[in-house]
Amino acid sequence: MVLSLTLISAVLAFLLGLVYVKTKKPIEQAQQKKIENAIKSVFGDYDSLQTMRLKPDDGKDTVAVYTVWKDSAVAGTMVETYTTRGYGGKVSLLTAFNAGDSITAIIVIDNKETPGLGSRIVEKTFLEQFMNISFDSLPGNKFSVKKDGGSIDALTGATISSRALCDALNRAKSIKDGSSGPQVFPETKDSCCIKDINILKEAMPEFDNNPLEGPISSNGLQIFVGMKGPVPCGYAVKTFSEGYNGNIWLLVGFKADGSIYKINVLKHTETNGRGSRISEDDFLEQFYGLNPDKNNIKVSDEGGEIDAITASTISSAAFCKAIDNAWKALKKGGLK
Repeated sequence: MVLSLTLISAVLAFLLGLVYVKTKKPIEQAQQKKIENAIKSVFGDYDSLQTMRLKPDDGKDTVAVYTVWKDSAVAGTMVETYTTRGYGGKVSLLTAFNAGDSITAIIVIDNKETPGLGSRIVEKTFLEQFMNISFDSLPGNKFSVKKDGGSIDALTGATISSRALCDALNRAKSIKDGSSGPQVFPETKDSCCIKDINILKEAMPEFDNNPLEGPISSNGLQIFVGMKGPVPCGYAVKTFSEGYNGNIWLLVGFKADGSIYKINVLKHTETNGRGSRISEDDFLEQFYGLNPDKNNIKVSDEGGEIDAITASTISSAAFCKAIDNAWKALKKGGLK
């Protein structure tokens, strides 16, 4: 009997593990899609997202900060935040900030507050109290309910839930300012730091200067300029886009006329044997000589000129998006 129970337990554990492995990625993708739809509901269609993950001092889980780029400018910031002080436990939400650091939208993603009482934290009339208010104008530079000396009218019979939402929004501001903890996943413009000039020599036509000295910053990306005498002969842009398993980081080299000279895949976590093939010559060579102003650098499924890697359309499309981000930054940053 002991042997039978052990075998049954082992089989069940294996099956549960298999289900977890099979469903983990679709669940993560569905959650990411939910976040992207939430961002679109606030900012409309956008050009790209710059993602940074932080770990708050008082929490175990990391949260994301999304910088939204639109028309070659920062449209705003969306911050994942939470509180564990809810009456029913953890409350998770997304908070949108404008360029002036005021909250412009709050989307409650998950809560277990009491129906008809604390659950009313999602209601528009309650959330409007937090909108378009400078934190500098608040008592103690943070949101708090009037019972605690603040400016927020608590929900009747749900003071705990009201305090919890204040806590989550104060945490969002702290996360946005980067003061709540160290960055644990280096997914910012400083990722894959370019320190070796030989990498730039591979990416651009021959140059005389040292492009590592004084790179240009544009749209949150770094641009290295190669000079032949007094004239620019090429550019290299460190760029990224969200792939299947995380950010894909590229160094895209351009000739002086804007055509793509060379692409160096700096970093990725795409699936081995599938998305990882973005670094293979057969895929990369499709881009060389193309000019983003004259060619449609998208995968063929999206009406473009690029043949996607078999069974890796997401990775291929993300690769194209990273190049598009690089081109927009380059044009804004001073392509001559």
